[in-house]
Amino acid sequence: MVSTLCSPPPLLWFVLFVIFFFASGDGGPAAALELDTQAAYLAKMKEQFPGPGMSRWWDFTSPAPDYCSFHGVACDRSGNVTGIDVTSWRLVGRLPPGVCAALPALRELRMAYNDVRGGFPLGVLNCTSLEVLNLSFSGVSGAVPPDLSPLRALRVLDLSNNLFTGAFPTSIANVTSLEVVNLNQNPGFDVWRPAESLFVPLRRIRVLILSTTSMRGGIPASFGNMTSLTDLELSGNYLTGTIPVSLARLPRLQFLELYYNELEGGVPAELGNLTQLTDIDLSENRLTGSIPESLCALRNLRVLQIYTNRLTGPIPAVLGNSTQLRILSVYRNQLTGEIPANLGRSSDLNVIE
Repeated sequence: MVSTLCSPPPLLWFVLFVIFFFASGDGGPAAALELDTQAAYLAKMKEQFPGPGMSRWWDFTSPAPDYCSFHGVACDRSGNVTGIDVTSWRLVGRLPPGVCAALPALRELRMAYNDVRGGFPLGVLNCTSLEVLNLSFSGVSGAVPPDLSPLRALRVLDLSNNLFTGAFPTSIANVTSLEVVNLNQNPGFDVWRPAESLFVPLRRIRVLILSTTSMRGGIPASFGNMTSLTDLELSGNYLTGTIPVSLARLPRLQFLELYYNELEGGVPAELGNLTQLTDIDLSENRLTGSIPESLCALRNLRVLQIYTNRLTGPIPAVLGNSTQLRILSVYRNQLTGEIPANLGRSSDLNVIE
């Protein structure tokens, strides 16, 4: 009698079952609805990018298309789309709106080397889980949104080689999760001057490529505080002043490209402290003084390009001891003396000019 009184009536059991079944995200109708929404968006995307490239996404006619097996689509174990990679599919069209509403688990969107017509896809700003956005070489035009801070999980932002115009998106400094920023070859940006502390919040940044982005003024000394940098490229701009000695505080730096600017003064000897440095290009500036011996003594140095400057003195003899040097370009300077006799004997030197 006691157990009968304490047991829920059958109707209550049924109500609890129905509530659990419909609220569950593991196979119930709610999950099915989400998956159907994803399929509908991918089908719309295929429609917006007609052509042979999208033939890899074959079947949207069945009630439950297996889009997780489509080429270029990645899913998690629950069937949520986490990645789209259509790099070099030669697509022509526009990304349908509502990408993040339909694909809330999306972490990577790679659409490089296509023809993504129109402006920056604003719907991407709602992708709070997005970690990688690559729209490079995709013909995107117009302005970059002034506020990119909603992309709080973004690690990689590659908008290089496009047709962007308007203000440079300095708001990237608010996306503190960024590790790679590549805006190379967007000469249509308005001329801009980086504030001294602009990129200081980017503590995780490893790659910063801002070549040909209409940047003017001096190189901020605060760049020396981004100690995780391995690649710094600021070429093809209107930079003036001297090369900051603070760049010698970047212990992981491997690539330093500052060519085609209006930099003056000497090459800081302190750059010779960057033991990981492999490629350095300071060509086409107005640099004076001698080539630092410390720079030529770097054991990992593969590329040294400092042509078309106003450098004087000899090529340091220590450069002949390099075992990694592949390219040496020092022409159009005012150098004197002989080329080191042992240059290239210990390395596979391919170019010397």
